Amino acid sequence: MTERMLDLIRSPAARRRSVVLPYGIPVRDFRPGSREAARQRLGLPRHQFVVLWPHSASPTKRRDMAIKAMEKLRDEIPHAVLWEPMVAPVEMKQCYMAADCLLVASDTEGSPNVVREALCMALPVVSVDVGDVWTLIDPVDWCRRVEREPTDIARRLAEVARAPRPTEAPGFVRKFDCERVATELMGIYESVLRGRHHGIAP
Repeated sequence: MTERMLDLIRSPAARRRSVVLPYGIPVRDFRPGSREAARQRLGLPRHQFVVLWPHSASPTKRRDMAIKAMEKLRDEIPHAVLWEPMVAPVEMKQCYMAADCLLVASDTEGSPNVVREALCMALPVVSVDVGDVWTLIDPVDWCRRVEREPTDIARRLAEVARAPRPTEAPGFVRKFDCERVATELMGIYESVLRGRHHGIAP
């Protein structure tokens, strides 16, 4: 799923035969829209700085660190809130639209769909170094790397709060599209089958 996972394969020959292929998402369904309209629909106050936390209750997601960071952030931005929406997956695009940024503080991840979906929605991502997230957000000037430490998280969230809200997704999000990923996966299967037909070990 990520280059980091690829590096864990011990055999050099196996690494050469391996392909990094994250999950795809329906990019056409995740597009920027009106924050005001989304907040009205979801019942969120217009004046709040909303930090989206759409993660599971697993301790590895580090909600404890997010809460500590938010406590520090509220010293500077009193109206900041950590929002943990309980909605059906089909409603998540409205959540991205309504929020001001997405926070990722996990101890472990692969290639989280929430990050790719947020980028498609032009939602800033503030994240620790986990999975392939930094690789995804580094080309985007309105996203922020953070250390796994509440003070730095709060500082970077404050930077996002002071910056203009982006209106367009980065162009590279097209490569996340599920149809494109499916086509690449089919190509991998076809390559393996051709190799077996010709007596080549996969």
